[in-house]
Amino acid sequence: GAWAGVPHPARAQLPVAEVIAQGVAKVIRALDLKVQRLENKTIVLTHQQKILCNQLSLDRLAEISSWAERRRQLLQQYYTSLWQVKDVIASATRVRQVAAMEKDITRAYVRGWAQVAADEHYTPAEKDYIRSVYSGILSQAADAAGELTGVVKDFRTSMSDAERSTRIEQVASAVRRMYGDIRRFNTENQLLSLSRARGARERASIETLYGLP
Repeated sequence: GAWAGVPHPARAQLPVAEVIAQGVAKVIRALDLKVQRLENKTIVLTHQQKILCNQLSLDRLAEISSWAERRRQLLQQYYTSLWQVKDVIASATRVRQVAAMEKDITRAYVRGWAQVAADEHYTPAEKDYIRSVYSGILSQAADAAGELTGVVKDFRTSMSDAERSTRIEQVASAVRRMYGDIRRFNTENQLLSLSRARGARERASIETLYGLP
């Protein structure tokens, strides 16, 4: 499976990491479906607009007034729907970016904890502490994935564009902070291990473990 190469002590965190991965995949699938439907709606509206424009040259002069009102109403619906489609697609793009950051957090955890679990330069108590920090970050990331799912579900409800954008940016800010936290934490762990190296050979071994240049 995806976690087959992860040392046994790391598996305590895997259920949460799996929840995040599954949540992000769910968000992406839902986004793809909604964006496809919205793009199809735009194509239909564009076709209707072209039909009306062609009808103008065919209608008799006496019918132009009635036709113009119909055209005005459809144009209003067309442009309103078009802006809505563009706004939602823009929001969907932003959600996709946040979902990608969620994946980055999960990957940073899997890589970082596998390295720590294989490193003999930490005490059991230190590894327990490191595991607890990872657990906290993953728990927050799982909550953020849930928020993204909620935003996707609300694309077709009464939520305004401003409200949706605000929610997305709030989640994006939180996820960005989590990603920065886990990267800094991984770096701190690497530096701690390096500081405990006894000689150049051991240092080189640690650098290889962590993939350091």
